[in-house]
Amino acid sequence: MSSSKFVMVSKVIPIARSLQLVTVKNSTQIPLKREFIAQMQRHFVNVEGNLTLAKSTQLDPHLKKMAFQNNEEA
Repeated sequence: MSSSKFVMVSKVIPIARSLQLVTVKNSTQIPLKREFIAQMQRHFVNVEGNLTLAKSTQLDPHLKKMAFQNNEEA
């Protein structure tokens, strides 16, 4: 990561994807966790399909090969 105080747009897709993977792996016995998973699914349902986010992630040399789950979106 850089020393910047702000998250770059190119990191939105990898961060959202990582959070989705982490939350899916664990059980959903805790109500707060269930709510977090529901909100993640609602807000990031098609994050890879957002053209602005996809372009900025594709142009970032550190992230372009590992950011996309769907090769068609990449």
